[in-house]
Amino acid sequence: MVQRAAQERPAKFEEFLSTANLPASTALRICAKCGNAIPGGTEQCSCGGKPAAWQVSPETALLISLGVLFIFFTATGFFARFYHQTERSLARHWYSYGQEALTTGHPADAIQDFRTAMVYSRENGDTSGANDVYVLHLAEALAAAGRLEEARAYFLALADRTPGNATVNLELARLAARQNNIPEASRYYNAAIFGAWDTNPPERRRETR
Repeated sequence: MVQRAAQERPAKFEEFLSTANLPASTALRICAKCGNAIPGGTEQCSCGGKPAAWQVSPETALLISLGVLFIFFTATGFFARFYHQTERSLARHWYSYGQEALTTGHPADAIQDFRTAMVYSRENGDTSGANDVYVLHLAEALAAAGRLEEARAYFLALADRTPGNATVNLELARLAARQNNIPEASRYYNAAIFGAWDTNPPERRRETR
């Protein structure tokens, strides 16, 4: 009896559809272009088959996002390089001003110029050794201005960073001689003679002797 009832249901359902006068398909249709529902009784969406201006596929959105990130990081790198180049350029300019002031007998001005060069060099994170050059000349300017203890502190800091630097040892020997510290002057002179010179070592050693 149950089997007979199950067989009769499809026939009754088909009879209901024929008497209800319903469309052949009442399934909700979605426009593949704009994503909106297509009203019943129409064959085409009112958008005319054109996708909405704001709607993009996930793949396109991903590509756009990657492009924006690429532009952002490229611009960031450019401005970072420009900033560091500007810092190095300023350090070199202030260093040249300090050299000119020192050679023309204005050690006080040279001290300020060399310190400014050091500030730009440190902010830039310069690892080329230029900062040590600025420190060396700052110490020389301090010595020329009679500020011997300050100069000695800078020279000793350089001696710790660059052991065997003949120029630094020579400056320390001169400072010790000015302070009448003969044993220390002799020790630093010997270290300068047998130390490492940047240019023309034989001639510089003869001059030091």
